[in-house]
Amino acid sequence: MEHIRDFFIKTDLDDQYRNATVEIDAKVKNFGTKALNATQISAILYDGKNEVKTASANGDVPVLQPGEEKSIKLTFHVDNPEKWTAETPRLYTTVLTLKDGKNTVETLSSRTGFRKVEIKGRLFLVNGTVVKLKGVNRHENWPDVGHAVTEAQMVRDLELIKQGNCNLVRTCHYSDDPRWYELCDEYGIFLVAEANVECHGYMGRFDEEPTIKAAIIDRNVANVENFKNHPSIIIWSLGNECGRGGSNFRAAMATIKGIDPTRPVHYEGFGIGKANPADIESQMYTQPKDVERIANDTTIKKPYFMCEYAMQCSIRWERSVIITMSSINTLK
Repeated sequence: MEHIRDFFIKTDLDDQYRNATVEIDAKVKNFGTKALNATQISAILYDGKNEVKTASANGDVPVLQPGEEKSIKLTFHVDNPEKWTAETPRLYTTVLTLKDGKNTVETLSSRTGFRKVEIKGRLFLVNGTVVKLKGVNRHENWPDVGHAVTEAQMVRDLELIKQGNCNLVRTCHYSDDPRWYELCDEYGIFLVAEANVECHGYMGRFDEEPTIKAAIIDRNVANVENFKNHPSIIIWSLGNECGRGGSNFRAAMATIKGIDPTRPVHYEGFGIGKANPADIESQMYTQPKDVERIANDTTIKKPYFMCEYAMQCSIRWERSVIITMSSINTLK
């Protein structure tokens, strides 16, 4: 049995943020007990039910021995696709098809959004535009059903978040139901996707602990591998209140950047300043006077992320804000 075990669809925009390149890494594996014939794999981009002109690619899959897996790379260009943002959550569909001659072995699909995340100095940009992100930390629970949140309740969450003029959610402090990420793609919510790494009362004990290193890395890898194809995710988070930025978290960051170099990474435990190896400076519960101090600190060269703020037991969401340094300066 031959199967597309995994795929990663990466979109990139040119320097004018107009035309796009799609790169697909598809892993095809023989799960059977006999060698399989060479096959073909194709990728086609759809806008609704219509194929997007010239947006397709084909590749050859060689003979696979039992248990053998090959990574097949496909690339095609798209002329001026509509771009995905929280304000304009425009989605296309990429269809992958595996064929043995004229016989279709398997067909898979994934929603695809064209957007590019960049950090230029202190500025955080999406599709070349500096953005201010205002959001909430969403715990996956509901008063009536606990952690078994229904799709209708997820949609209600999104409606309330949007009505509150927020455009960002941090999935504190674990990966959420897969449907949540799909809905954020559709409704237009930027996501900080956080890994299930949290020890709180043992904060700092696992920074250098060798017996826990593999677990910290594995949970971050699982987070990225599961949700890497969602355009709504613009930042990866290594976890919450577990370590103070030791070698285990640096190893986790290096590992997920090896999987996905297209998104920035943050981890509040690294702290602020030159010792922070992450792409973003982040801090919890910063006082207004300290926000102003950070904004005016010319030694800080990265965007600033207030990843938790104004937590109260009486509300379901903690406030989360990321502000580029240029917009922080308007607070003065």
